[in-house]
Amino acid sequence: MSDPNSRPRILCIADQRGWIFDRHVSALRRFLGERFEFVPHYYWDQQPYDEAEYDLVYALEWNLARPELVRRRERNVAGIRSHVAWEAMGAAGLAPILEERFGAVHAVSRRLADIFALHLPGVAYVTHGVDLELFAPASAPGAHGGPLRLGWAGNRQSPGDKGCGILDGLGGLAGVALATCGLGERMLSLEEMPGFYAGIDVYCCASLTEGSNNSLLEAAASGRGIVTTDNGTVPEYLRHGESAFIVERRADAFEEVVRELARDRARLAAMGAAAREAVRAFDWRVKALDYAEFFRRALEGMSG
Repeated sequence: MSDPNSRPRILCIADQRGWIFDRHVSALRRFLGERFEFVPHYYWDQQPYDEAEYDLVYALEWNLARPELVRRRERNVAGIRSHVAWEAMGAAGLAPILEERFGAVHAVSRRLADIFALHLPGVAYVTHGVDLELFAPASAPGAHGGPLRLGWAGNRQSPGDKGCGILDGLGGLAGVALATCGLGERMLSLEEMPGFYAGIDVYCCASLTEGSNNSLLEAAASGRGIVTTDNGTVPEYLRHGESAFIVERRADAFEEVVRELARDRARLAAMGAAAREAVRAFDWRVKALDYAEFFRRALEGMSG
């Protein structure tokens, strides 16, 4: 363990370099770096680590922790960021595994926290945020007067989750252009993502299984129009017909609202502005404080 007078060292296990979990670690380092020393570690690198070298080991998704490396349960903490990794066993099946391996667990959406609270009473609600300075409106969506520019960013390696077929089909509508990026295709860095959102008018999401969609938060912060399914933290900040269109996961449902936004650019601009205001509650500067409290409690549990 580190010297008690130094910042607590927290090993953060992400899946791979440069992708979403890694970006969350970067945000923690930026906004909480004065309080904690965050050390990134990547599951896909398959490199071992010694938990005794850290005050805490934080698996951003619970299944990134390697059971054979867990020596002291209280030193290990984890997040539940998806509905996919545990759906086969159910929350009741996963809860005993989480209790055995981790001293503290948090969920990144209220719906996930509610699901697991029945089986894991100590589960915390701690979600990630969005950088409202990095992601800000460059212009009003639709102001250019040309074809409606749609976009989505995600992981094509999990098409069932992302609904790629539905979203790709929108690019075939008259008067509509589609831009995509993400894992398995055109990969953009965090610094390149603001330019991606500036180049679209409407961000579309057809996912059902994410805990909290990172790109939705970024698109909302960028003042884009939003068309999405009811997934993750969507109901925590977006309102149907005001700051987003929240639709069923059907091609015709997406097509209907896309055509409406293509016709009514004034409404598109108003909804983009409303999305920007709605997402302020997810400012990383605020959400980082919840992580600080989560880690503080876990550290207290270590010394108790």
